[in-house]
Amino acid sequence: MATSELTRQALFNAVENLMRKKSLDDLQIGQISDAAGVSRNTLYYHFSDKYEILDALLKSRLIPVVEPLLTRESWARSLEAAAAQLRQDPAFTMHALHTYGRVNLGTVLREIYEGFLRQQLQLSHPDLSAKEQGLIVRFYTHAIVGLLQDWINLGMKQDVGEAIAVITRAIHENIFQSRKE
Repeated sequence: MATSELTRQALFNAVENLMRKKSLDDLQIGQISDAAGVSRNTLYYHFSDKYEILDALLKSRLIPVVEPLLTRESWARSLEAAAAQLRQDPAFTMHALHTYGRVNLGTVLREIYEGFLRQQLQLSHPDLSAKEQGLIVRFYTHAIVGLLQDWINLGMKQDVGEAIAVITRAIHENIFQSRKE
């Protein structure tokens, strides 16, 4: 592995370990660089701030398990895969959700699912205006992310499958099904 990738991984590990105890908002850059064993300058060479580290860290953990399942046929399984990934480290997940800076777990999830839903809606309903599509996509993106956020806030103990089934049915009936069907 290249030195640059090793440094990024050390920063990811440091943020992950530190965030098991507190939110990223409560961490200082110096704490992160010290925990990673790198200088502040090295940290800033790789990332502009601590929120960019969290963004890259969350994407590195979620995208590989979610994106392969983002198809019309299997996207609901992507929610199950995301939930399984998040359940692996509950303390980190809770703090990643409750970070109030410009990036948190919710913003990353919204980015992942909004792009997918926008693409699917354009395929199924090309006759809708960009404004209408935007409103519909935001509505369902908020529903998906809100579902996961509620599940996290309730301790990730419940079976998230039932809620996923309800959201899946609504999205299939309203986004995936074209008006011509």
